[in-house]
Amino acid sequence: MAASRITLDPTLEPCPDYTSISFKPIRDLLVAGSAQGTPLTDAEAAVQLVNSWTTERDARKLLWDAQVQADADQATADADARAAQEALDRAAAEATAEAERIEVEKKKPKLGAFDPKLVIPNSLAPQASNFAKKKLEAKEYIELWYYTREGCLDAESLRGGVQADESLESPNASKKVIRDEDLSWAQFSVAKTGFLAAIEVAGWPQEHRAALASFFYAIESHSSRMNHDEYAETALVIYAARARQFWHESLSQGRGFNIAIINERLLDQITSDHHKKVTASKYRMLDDLAEGISAPRGRPSGRQQREIHHRETGNRIRSASPPRAALPGQNTAFFQQGTGRSDGLSACAVCLGRHRHNVRECRSTTLWNLTTQARTRRNAEGRLVNNRNEPICLNWQRSSCNSNHDSRHECSGCGSANHGAQKCHLAQKV
Repeated sequence: MAASRITLDPTLEPCPDYTSISFKPIRDLLVAGSAQGTPLTDAEAAVQLVNSWTTERDARKLLWDAQVQADADQATADADARAAQEALDRAAAEATAEAERIEVEKKKPKLGAFDPKLVIPNSLAPQASNFAKKKLEAKEYIELWYYTREGCLDAESLRGGVQADESLESPNASKKVIRDEDLSWAQFSVAKTGFLAAIEVAGWPQEHRAALASFFYAIESHSSRMNHDEYAETALVIYAARARQFWHESLSQGRGFNIAIINERLLDQITSDHHKKVTASKYRMLDDLAEGISAPRGRPSGRQQREIHHRETGNRIRSASPPRAALPGQNTAFFQQGTGRSDGLSACAVCLGRHRHNVRECRSTTLWNLTTQARTRRNAEGRLVNNRNEPICLNWQRSSCNSNHDSRHECSGCGSANHGAQKCHLAQKV
């Protein structure tokens, strides 16, 4: 049990007057009690009382001094503790302020270092779109088309130049983007190089970058290309497109696999499916060609004489003569007879064939001879576009066009600006 605190300084207490009448009863008791021994006088009894009080006060003085010292020691300890806590608080506040200052400093625009001996390159290569960069920074799938020359030129045109402000770009996907499966081998080879460099800049893990680099190397060096298989490169592009997209989906689901290992069984299946598709397309074209050759020369193809301008211009071109009615059972989606030629059917703007077939829906990847790669195709919107995904004027292919629009006046067969498909040397002769 803790001792009671002394509330008053004993040194300040006055000694009672033990000679006064108030202490007479106590003195009498001391005098009476001393009768058995040495007798005390009244004055001696008063002195004895004073001595007893002094002894008791001196004892309390010692306790008081100890209490004062303890209070002083506690006050010093409390002050030291407060000072230490204040020092810790100041240190924490200073550390927080320094961290905030560093963070603010990081966000301030800075000029990078430069080599005073280094000059600007001789040419400035177009850069991929900001949309593609953001997708890679988020570690998401992006089409390789964005890293083809066509994709980079598209981004450059949107931002107004090679080094223009990227904020001018649309934050959405390009309307001209081509699926990986539809890329040519040349586009695929160019795009994968830019893509690999871009994922390194975007901070992709080294393990993933190495796997993709090995994957692209395995595709480009696959033995089927060395065997001169005519379907090999297209099949490899299709395999690469599907494998890479499935790889991303698997990674997001925690079921990632080693994309660098080529599944030969899957590749064989893709090659076989592609071969069947191409073969079926060739048979259809041969049937159409045979039907067109056997048709009497000079007979209308079934298309009305009124031609509709390609829909990107929105203008209707009307024939000078009244339209000829379609014969029963004939498809009115075919080219008219004699546009640009006087000796037979018009050349298709895609395959340049003059055999009877639905030219509005022609999706051939080769010219009418089945060997030359087609330069033009129809995109998802049905517009006629070249191999750079630029729209081409359909009226220009028939005769000529004086309209102002965004479609290019160039031959869909050879790219010449001097004539259209009807006068192209690659068009089928009838």
